[in-house]
Order: sequence, then C-alpha cells, then structure tokens
Amino acid sequence: MTTMELKARKMDLVEALMQLDNEKLAKAEKYIKKLLSDSPTKTYDMPSELLNALLNRAENNKKSGNYIEEQEMSDFIKSLQ
Repeated sequence: MTTMELKARKMDLVEALMQLDNEKLAKAEKYIKKLLSDSPTKTYDMPSELLNALLNRAENNKKSGNYIEEQEMSDFIKSLQ
C-alpha cells in the first residue's frame, strides 16, 4: 500500500468518525484506545465475541430494567437451600 493510499484510508476513517453520534463515538474511542494499548494479554478465558455479546446483553437488560439486584439474588439463593 502506498503512502497516498494509506492517507486516503485514514481520511475516510476520519470522515466516518465525524458522522457518529455521542454513544457510538464513545464506543469507537474505547476500541481505538484498546487497539493502541501495549497490553496484548487477554483477561478472560472466553472468545472476545462471546464476552462482548454478554456485556451488551447485560447493558441492554440494565437499560430496560430487566435485572435483579444483588440482595434479591442472595435471598433467592438462600431460599433454595
């Protein structure tokens, strides 16, 4: 890839970033920071796609109020014993 082609790709990326709303921009910033970090070690023993899906599901459940408080869960577990 030539320097000119690389510069054009970077400009296309900047244009795409300019069109993002606040929420999507925050996600893009987190992703870019992760790409640029020096830490190549994985912190979880599961595929990143699965982890991201679980986190997205948890975030959606929290936003929709579809979750249980920690104390409620503890009480439920105690009731099963």
